[in-house]
Amino acid sequence: MQGVEPPDPSDVTAVPASADDPAYERCHEVPILRTEAHARGIIGIHERLGCTFDTCDRLRAARLYLATFS
Repeated sequence: MQGVEPPDPSDVTAVPASADDPAYERCHEVPILRTEAHARGIIGIHERLGCTFDTCDRLRAARLYLATFS
């Protein structure tokens, strides 16, 4: 495309988050659920990631949270 330049590969300003970073959220951390929509969002994301009820604390917590409304 005209007028668009590819990013410079020597520019390494973007540093990926690591597990040591407190802002980094790992899959196995249990979320604090505040709303039904939040729980549904977590379920959708983790199902797309391939998580299961038995292996993912976040998915399990969200499903159990929604079960309290049934």
